[in-house]
Amino acid sequence: MKKLLFLFIFFPFILMGKSVWPLGEIWAEKNGESAYPNKTLHLSGTQQNKEAQAEKFVIAELQNFFPANTNLHADFFKIGPLGTYISYTQAFFGTSIYGTSVKINIDKNGNVNSIFYKLAETRNWPQKSFPAVADMERIKAETGDFIISNKNNTWFFDGEKAHAAFVAEYGANDGSKHEETVFAANDYSILYTIDKHRYAGGKDSMVRGNVFYPDPLTSSRKTYGAPYADTDDSDKPELNYERVPLEMKVTFEHDSFTLRNEYSQIAEISSPYTKHAFSNAPFFNYSRQDDRFEEVNATYHIYNYRQHVKKIGFDTLGKIPLKVDPHALNGADQSEFDFFQNDLKLLFGDGGIDDAEDADVVIHEYNHFLSFMASGDNGYGSDRLAIEEGLCDYFACSYSKNISNYNWQKVYNWDGNETWNGRSCVTGKNYKTDVSGNRYKDGEIWVGTLMEIQDEIGRDQTDAIMLGTLYFTAKNMTMPTAARIFIHVDSILYGGKNTLKIAQKFIANGLLPDTFMVSVPDKIKNEFAVKINAAYFSSHNIVYAEFDQPQTGIARIFDLQGKELISQDFYNTNKVNIYAPQITQGMYILHISANGIQKSAKLLK
Repeated sequence: MKKLLFLFIFFPFILMGKSVWPLGEIWAEKNGESAYPNKTLHLSGTQQNKEAQAEKFVIAELQNFFPANTNLHADFFKIGPLGTYISYTQAFFGTSIYGTSVKINIDKNGNVNSIFYKLAETRNWPQKSFPAVADMERIKAETGDFIISNKNNTWFFDGEKAHAAFVAEYGANDGSKHEETVFAANDYSILYTIDKHRYAGGKDSMVRGNVFYPDPLTSSRKTYGAPYADTDDSDKPELNYERVPLEMKVTFEHDSFTLRNEYSQIAEISSPYTKHAFSNAPFFNYSRQDDRFEEVNATYHIYNYRQHVKKIGFDTLGKIPLKVDPHALNGADQSEFDFFQNDLKLLFGDGGIDDAEDADVVIHEYNHFLSFMASGDNGYGSDRLAIEEGLCDYFACSYSKNISNYNWQKVYNWDGNETWNGRSCVTGKNYKTDVSGNRYKDGEIWVGTLMEIQDEIGRDQTDAIMLGTLYFTAKNMTMPTAARIFIHVDSILYGGKNTLKIAQKFIANGLLPDTFMVSVPDKIKNEFAVKINAAYFSSHNIVYAEFDQPQTGIARIFDLQGKELISQDFYNTNKVNIYAPQITQGMYILHISANGIQKSAKLLK
């Protein structure tokens, strides 16, 4: 039985201002089996214990970056439906080194799938001392009169030497400011600044609300221009006619319905301050000139999108009542997801065309939130930011195209007029020749490729693979790396059945080398076939597996939080009856491992 081991170790150098850093990856796979020969990592105990175990593994793998007095500080821990994900920052003499990162991804069976890192070589760094207390007046002189949520000592490497420094994260609760600045500890000069915005209780009740579906140009199949124009948010009959009464879940309390459910809640965060929607009847009917129309529109599209996310198996991702202000940012022509002081919120501007009137804008910003919930604040590096914008444009395009294929190639069909032209989710750009360093322009490569993949394998599978990929993202990740992860997630969710079609699209757009195809036939070759019969899973907690030839291995069932519910061995047999314990309704994952090959299937109870 032929098995191939794919081991990719990259040591390119990237330029960030004056800073030159070793950036690398250890990425490997073996038909979904162990990432390295005999290199598995079975985490146990508390979260702190697991972080320490993974830290020890990483330092052993990357020991050249960890001389005496250099270690790691854990800053992100997540157990997702596909495995465990831990991120660290490198530390020198106990103080974090700004801009460094390590992320390790471990699957449910303890196989280390990948390690991504950006590390400093500290062997010749001198130890320096920090002032006992930072001079907050000097810091505020540079940051202005904003809330400082975090202030820490840090090391900052400028490519030539290490500076003792302070890093301050500051902003405003209304979303108008959220930045992070590094100050030199000796004279408080600014070494680096980054904008951290991510742009672009009662009884549940079902109600109807008039909304655009997904926007008035798509539903009317018209191009922008009178009478199908914003005209300062006016109530034109042609635009009001495009409102559609659709069903969504809200909260009923104190004899009235309010726009709150398990996924979103309308909030007043920044000006302009508007009157909020409520109704004594189970129907929200506002004309588009009424500010409450945007509240209903945003609430509906988030709720409707979440029904799709639930259907494809990711309902636990970001399942919180996220704050949404459909009229925010002082009327700016901008929208954003913001997480300042861990206060998570979506803010939509009114400049030009009201952003919350366009479902593309709502879904784009909401997926910034899902990305943050899956993998934390890792939006560093030009490629990583391009992936972020591209994946959010992809989900917006995928959502709208599922409603109507009219002019589906344009993202922001309604909002992308008057003050800007929107973007495209179809592109002829190639990663090898067309990368510009602009996150939005480069993001078109990612969204365009995903839409081509969707044409091959369908919306549900492409969306599910991309949501699964969110858990693996890391600081400074490149698009080629993301492409490999996307294929890896397909192997987890769908047994690699889409690998060939996915790889062809990534190769065509320069995201994978032409030589990748050499390995694909062996990677996707079914070394055994298995038929899963889950007809009695919902009623009797039984799953039947039938192989094309006798197999020896193990079958496991996990919930979407990664908790193993049952583990069952089988020996030299063509058929296995897998008995699950008493479990609640929901989505579960079946993993079958035999002779070094893994198969996965989703189970719905």
